[in-house]
Amino acid sequence: MKPSEVALIAPGTAALPPEPSTSVEIYLYDLWRTFCKRVDTRLYGYRERLSGGAGYQHRTTLDKAAGQRYLAAVLRDLRSPSRGSSRIVQVDNRPVYVQSVREQMPSDGLVLGLHSLTFLQPQRIEAAAAARALGSVDQIVVNSSYLQSALLDSFPHVRDDCQVIYPGVDSDLFHPCTSQKQRSGRRELRRRLGVGQEIVVLFVGRVIERKGVDVAIEAIRILRQQFGVQAVLWVAGPGPHPGSRYARILRRLAKGSPVRFLGRVRRSHLPDLYRAADVFVCPSQQPEALGLVNLEAQACGLPVVASSDWGIRESVADGRSGTLVTSYRNPSAFAKALAPLTRDRDMRRSYGSAGIRRMRELWNWERSADEYMRMYSRIH
Repeated sequence: MKPSEVALIAPGTAALPPEPSTSVEIYLYDLWRTFCKRVDTRLYGYRERLSGGAGYQHRTTLDKAAGQRYLAAVLRDLRSPSRGSSRIVQVDNRPVYVQSVREQMPSDGLVLGLHSLTFLQPQRIEAAAAARALGSVDQIVVNSSYLQSALLDSFPHVRDDCQVIYPGVDSDLFHPCTSQKQRSGRRELRRRLGVGQEIVVLFVGRVIERKGVDVAIEAIRILRQQFGVQAVLWVAGPGPHPGSRYARILRRLAKGSPVRFLGRVRRSHLPDLYRAADVFVCPSQQPEALGLVNLEAQACGLPVVASSDWGIRESVADGRSGTLVTSYRNPSAFAKALAPLTRDRDMRRSYGSAGIRRMRELWNWERSADEYMRMYSRIH
C-alpha cells in the first residue's frame, strides 16, 4: 500500500535549496519535489520545513530547529496529526537520529538513507549504537552498489534490508545549451573568465586534498607541455583555509599555470559553468559513494575524466560518456586521458551526447521516485 504521507529528515546542519546546501540537502530537495506529485511530503531542514502535495508547496519556519535542538524541533512538528494512517519517516545520513525517531514515532515506517559511511564511523557513533540504529529501521537506502558493498562488509546483518536507489539529476536545471540565449551566455562567460579558443577543463567540488585538485593542476601542466593542448583549468568550489598546508601546495602548483579559482558557486549558476566548459575532471583520491557532480556534468553534455574507483565507476560509462583513470594518483595518467578529448571536438560531442542520453534514461528523479514508492509500499 502506498504511504499516505512521507516525512524526509535532512541532517539539519545546512540550509535547504535554494540557499547554499550540501549534496544531501540537494538530493532530498529534488526527491521532495518529485514526491509532491504523488503523495503529501514534508522535508525538514535547518530552521524550516517544506510541505507539498497535489497542487501546493510551501515553506514554514521551525523555531529552534538548529544545532542540538534540531531533532527535537523536528519531532515536535512530526507529532502533529498525520494526513493519513500510513506514514513513512526517512532519516538521511544521520544514524544517530534513528533511535529517537523510532521511540517517538513507533507506528510509522522508518527508513535510513545513507550517502556515505562517514556517520557510521566510531568517532560519530558508538559501534553498538550504530548496530542498533541499523537494526531499528525497516529499510536502508544507499545511493550506489559500492556503498552497499562497503556497508555490508561492516554490518552484514542488514543484507536483507539494504537497497540501492540511484538518484536523479534535475533536468530542468542541468541540461546542454538549448537556446541562442544559452549559447550566447556560454561565449560571454568564457570571455569574462579570460578564455578564447582554449580548452576549458572544469572541476566542481570542495577544494580539499581528498578531491585531488592538486592532481588536476599538475595534469593541466603536463597536458600543455607534453601534449601541446592549450588547456585551462577552472576550479569551482569552496577552498581550503588560506593558511592551511593544502592551500600553500595549491598556490605553489598554480603559480604560472592557467588555473582560475572561482570559489563557491551557487547551484543555480552551476549549469552555466558546466555549459561554458569543454571537459569535466573528477580526480578524487579517496572513496566517493557516487559523485553527484559527474552526473550534473554529463546532463549538461560534458565528457567526464574521473578516477576509476568506488561509486564513481557507476556514475560514468567508461569509453562512452567519459574516461575512467586507473592510475588516478598520477597526474600524467590524467593528462593522458584528457589528451584525446581535448584534441578532438567530435569525440567530445560523441561522449557528451552519450552522457545526456544516459542521464535522461537512467538517472532521472521520476525513476528514483518509482523505486522509493515500491519500497515504501512493502514496508506497510
